[in-house]
Amino acid sequence: MSVFSWNCRGSGGPSTISNLSRYLRSTGAPLAFISETKCSEKTAGKRIARLPLQNCEIIPSQGRGGGLWMILGNEVSVNVLETSFSFIVAKVQFGPAAKPWLLFAAYDDCDDRRNIEIWNKLSDYTATCELPVCAIGDFNCITDQSEKQGGSSKLKAKHTKFRSFLHRTGLMDLGYSGLAYTWANNQNGRSLILERIDRAVAAADWVNLYPNSKVFHIPNYSSDHLPILLRTEPKPKRKAKAFKVEQWWSLQHDFGDLCARAGHNRD
Repeated sequence: MSVFSWNCRGSGGPSTISNLSRYLRSTGAPLAFISETKCSEKTAGKRIARLPLQNCEIIPSQGRGGGLWMILGNEVSVNVLETSFSFIVAKVQFGPAAKPWLLFAAYDDCDDRRNIEIWNKLSDYTATCELPVCAIGDFNCITDQSEKQGGSSKLKAKHTKFRSFLHRTGLMDLGYSGLAYTWANNQNGRSLILERIDRAVAAADWVNLYPNSKVFHIPNYSSDHLPILLRTEPKPKRKAKAFKVEQWWSLQHDFGDLCARAGHNRD
């Protein structure tokens, strides 16, 4: 299964929807979280109609900011539990035989109040939810200086707090493959700043369920954010070891009785 996440920086650009459609077709992701769409519910419906995924949960923008979409195909079951300007929380299940888990899709728009809201809400779900928890999206935070290029070399207070938040909740960063940074300030030369602020994190039970999961940073030119793709593979089932009988066992006087009792207990 795959989950696609992208801060598209407004869905009204001439290439945004066509690029999004290509991303969804090429990745085959049956579930996508799109943030900063900057459009109303009515407009969102018209634009989503052009995408390969049709089922949706829409959080309209407020003024010229925000806007969230969770769009999905028929092969995934989603039960939306809670929404706000900054997040969508849903119970997801990829197929009837798959184990359900909780997806927390986040969008931090640089407002410190919403930043705290996201962390507090995600912390509550991680602590109380019986389902494995995974969070994905634009957290607008780095965890250390290695996730940044350009600008001040000093970490902001919220970046340090974000790292402490992940440590306190036990949420693990799922890493990435591809380009090192997911956001650029679209400047040139010494003014250019690059940061890794889009990511996926998960609780230990989710990681145990999907130990082979991978996050990919996808190249993009129509937004200041790169899309990220979370691919998961279920934990492989252990094959039962073949039980071998040593020939000399049959020479023991009570071997027949032991076999009879073992067969009776198994029945």
